[in-house]
Amino acid sequence: MPLPCRSINKKDWVYSKFNIEGLSSRKEYIKTIMPKRIRLFKEKIAEYRPKIVIFYSLSYKQERDKIIGNTSESFNNIFYNKTNSTSFFIVPHPTAH
Repeated sequence: MPLPCRSINKKDWVYSKFNIEGLSSRKEYIKTIMPKRIRLFKEKIAEYRPKIVIFYSLSYKQERDKIIGNTSESFNNIFYNKTNSTSFFIVPHPTAH
């Protein structure tokens, strides 16, 4: 998701103070933005047909599967799927421990 937040704790969601529709809570933000992002990614992948797409972070894997189809774990929490023109990988975020 595009807006950074230091954690998933309610107290760390600083965007609620701006009184912007869809940002009152992290839950509302995800509900508002996620469907748009899924649609955007699908459109851009279809338009540009990249050879490889890498998603960093295992969070939101179910949502990513809506974009790329069902993935299978290939090795050490790395998930993979391939269409005719694009290989997709979901990998742990580099800072995840």
